[in-house]
Amino acid sequence: TDSALTEPVREAALAVFHSLAEAEATAHNEPIERVHFHEVGAVDAIADVVGACAGLAALGAERVVSHSVAVGAGWVTASHGMMPVPAPATANLLAAKQIPIRPNPPGADSPGELLTPTGAAILGTLAEWQVPAFTPIRGGYGFGTRQLPWPNALRVWVGEVDDVADGGGELLLETNIDDMNPQF
Repeated sequence: TDSALTEPVREAALAVFHSLAEAEATAHNEPIERVHFHEVGAVDAIADVVGACAGLAALGAERVVSHSVAVGAGWVTASHGMMPVPAPATANLLAAKQIPIRPNPPGADSPGELLTPTGAAILGTLAEWQVPAFTPIRGGYGFGTRQLPWPNALRVWVGEVDDVADGGGELLLETNIDDMNPQF
């Protein structure tokens, strides 16, 4: 909590880490105070979480929305041996944060893990799951190094939400039906 990060970035990062700690505590059946981020990798997790929170702040994001996510399939090797995908901490976050999942992409019979506990914690803590109508202003891609049967890419859009389409404004619907009984 003692860092050079701005208050909103620090608060968001701490909230993400708290979500991750709760999921790990549940997976290990331990109190949250005894959680070790041995699977997550402390430096990687800090870079991912703080980087995501700082990036969103730098973009001026007021909201984060996401479509459902593919989690992968098959098995992953962890320090506790072979684990089903999604791994226990990821599965706990999916349920606790009600993160909607979708079928894996075609050809993904056994690609392994597509959503890590850290990724699930970031999405589950910061994102909403109903993508509103919006006008894209800019976008970008991030590419992973893992070879998959499809492009290993994350696309991000920055846009402005149309308040009326999003339900934030008022909407008046009018119609005229010529041959309807006026009593109806």
